[in-house]
Amino acid sequence: MRKRTAGFSLIELVIVMGILLVLATIAIPRLLDAEQRTREATAVSFLRHVQAAQETYRLATEEYADAFALLTALGQELADTGGGGGGGIPPQ
Repeated sequence: MRKRTAGFSLIELVIVMGILLVLATIAIPRLLDAEQRTREATAVSFLRHVQAAQETYRLATEEYADAFALLTALGQELADTGGGGGGGIPPQ
């Protein structure tokens, strides 16, 4: 009988790689799905900000703003408060 040397056999390495492949097959779609859910949540949050700005404008002027005026006002409000990472449309 041959004496076994230190290290892993080829079959052990293949089995471990197979297990890692199965785990990666399960994990990667979930990570990509989480990224999509984050994008959707960000979009919903932005739309709520737009809705609130539109309602604030309507209460102040008794009419709804056109889209560009609303986005300009929202961008200026975010810039003034330091929110939104400096995003928004600059006023013209």
